[in-house]
Amino acid sequence: MSVFKNLHHALRSFSPRREIGRGGVVSRTFVCGDVASFAALTERLGDPGALDAIRRMLKTVNSEAAERGGRDLELRGDGFLLAFRSPPAAVRCAVAIQRGLESDREANPSEPVEVRMAVHAGEVLRCGDRFFGRTLIAAFRLLDQAEAGEILVSAPARPHVPHSWRYCLSVERSFEPRGLEGSMRFAQMDWARTLPDPSGFLGGRARPLTVRRAGAAIREGAMERPNGTQLPPSRSHVLDAELFTARSKVG
Repeated sequence: MSVFKNLHHALRSFSPRREIGRGGVVSRTFVCGDVASFAALTERLGDPGALDAIRRMLKTVNSEAAERGGRDLELRGDGFLLAFRSPPAAVRCAVAIQRGLESDREANPSEPVEVRMAVHAGEVLRCGDRFFGRTLIAAFRLLDQAEAGEILVSAPARPHVPHSWRYCLSVERSFEPRGLEGSMRFAQMDWARTLPDPSGFLGGRARPLTVRRAGAAIREGAMERPNGTQLPPSRSHVLDAELFTARSKVG
């Protein structure tokens, strides 16, 4: 997937007169990713096997993004690009994708697919049904720093990581993004250590959520509505959690 091809298309479709009226500058959080060592995977599985593996990967990506309000800007080749209005939803989606692919590797051990991912937030120009700007370039530069199975979270996106997941973040590091001025700071998320989605029972598909975990998340003030705003911790919310069954809904 070529970011330059995407940007070229966006520029051709950009109309300043039309976009100014629609509020051309918008804030979005982007999740981008691609298959690690895709050439080696193709060499080992052959074209048909690699294509089947990629189709399973993209199915997981599309499903998890759709459940969290994400919009797929690119789902082609061995990579993807997703856009979210809600930064917390973008982070939750990245973790859900990695967990989904982990399950896929267990079900298909002979065709394991490992994806590296980056989460970055900032302002971009909305160009019709696409986006354009430095933020997108920086997101892909951050992706270049990731290894197989990793999620890298940029400094602008880090404050939106749910509170009960922040212990999974590494110490921040920095690098000089190619072609851009200044340095870029980021942290690695150890997604395998995350608890069940802290948005808990606030909507979405059914997944197991223990009463203890739900209560702990609420006591920490980490519960969030689907739109990304936080619910204030209160005794009434704790009591609601204590009455919860082990089956809840997450979004």
